[in-house]
Amino acid sequence: MYEHIFSGHNLKPVNDYPLFNNSSPLIWPSIVLVLCIVLFVFLRITTFPKVVSVLRSSYSMQSVKQLEREEFNPFNPTSFVLSLLFVLMLSFFLYKLNSEFHQLKILEQRTDLFQYAFFIICVCIFLPIKFGIRKVVGHISNEPSLTNEIFYNNLVINQSLGIVLIPIMVVVEFSHLNPVYLLIATGIIIATSLCIKLYRGVVFSLFENHIGLLQVFIYLCALEILPFLVFLKFIMTNF
Repeated sequence: MYEHIFSGHNLKPVNDYPLFNNSSPLIWPSIVLVLCIVLFVFLRITTFPKVVSVLRSSYSMQSVKQLEREEFNPFNPTSFVLSLLFVLMLSFFLYKLNSEFHQLKILEQRTDLFQYAFFIICVCIFLPIKFGIRKVVGHISNEPSLTNEIFYNNLVINQSLGIVLIPIMVVVEFSHLNPVYLLIATGIIIATSLCIKLYRGVVFSLFENHIGLLQVFIYLCALEILPFLVFLKFIMTNF
């Protein structure tokens, strides 16, 4: 005879009979997160000083200037991997946000993997559109150097955000903590990064390029706020 599991100690069973575990854990989130960790480890081994410079540039304008002087190419392998991490992690955050906050109801009839792929496509479409708008506005305003400077600063902030999101999304996915509070905290971090972008845009425009305040307001709305709101409205209305 086998001894009962609840004998010989003070543990008490919660239920009087066994309960069937009908949960079906998803495999693909683990694959995505492991892939992101592998990419970060690759950067840690190969070009970690550059990664540290990018992280430092997200909160230090002096570091941004130094990185520009070092001619950090936004299209080199290090920058590409950092941008890929940003796309994967931001899309994962949006997927978890859509899963936990049922008021959003974006593609709720579709599978979780389909939702994640949808958010990846949305991010990949939104970023080039925003880049194109920035180029057009820079051409119309005859300030291409200013738009390039804002683009470069936004790039390093986004890449830093991608790294920061990795451990947070791992905790959200695998821990027993309430994911809602973690997602709200993550949203605050993303909103803070947006405020940093706007602040730097004001500094570059007002103090370095001596552009009028009204022009700066219109400029930043056209570059940072309006594209996001239009795209968000389109997603919420059609999906």
